[in-house]
Amino acid sequence: MFEAGPRVGGRTWSAKLSNGALFEIGGQWVGDEDAQPDVRRLMDEFGIEVYGQWDHGLLAAD
Repeated sequence: MFEAGPRVGGRTWSAKLSNGALFEIGGQWVGDEDAQPDVRRLMDEFGIEVYGQWDHGLLAAD
């Protein structure tokens, strides 16, 4: 396994706030229904809104 950063976990990351409460920092986005169907089902169950992901556009050189 290779890691780009100084810790294991990639985008999955928890930290403690100054009051000691645990705060989830990572995992900001979820893939489409085909990539992560279980997570998307839970999102539907709990009424978590889905926002579109920008995946089209011009390259900087265009």
